[in-house]
Amino acid sequence: MKYPTLLLLLALSAASLAADSQNLTGSFSIGGATLIDPPADEPRNSHIYFEITGKAAERIYQMIKSEPMLDLCLDDGAMTKFADKVQCQAHPDKGEYACFFSLDVNANTIGEGVAC
Repeated sequence: MKYPTLLLLLALSAASLAADSQNLTGSFSIGGATLIDPPADEPRNSHIYFEITGKAAERIYQMIKSEPMLDLCLDDGAMTKFADKVQCQAHPDKGEYACFFSLDVNANTIGEGVAC
């Protein structure tokens, strides 16, 4: 099987949300391994970068067990939680949430999805 990590992620997501499924909002982009200033010889199609927003991101943020910390990259009072490479941001005063991660389609691994 070529994409076991993606299939496992989708299966776990479907199983955990089966009783209470949630539509997703957000976006994705395709790029290389280096988010900022990639080397000229780096392939630009090895990673899928996901941004999940809205109610789904809020649920994921609340589900993550790590302690929230002030997001120093945004400088707007946002709080961030991490679940390994998955990062979720909360702007509670604005009611806005976003989660970021990437999928390396060659190595079948989950990676970081946003740079500071």
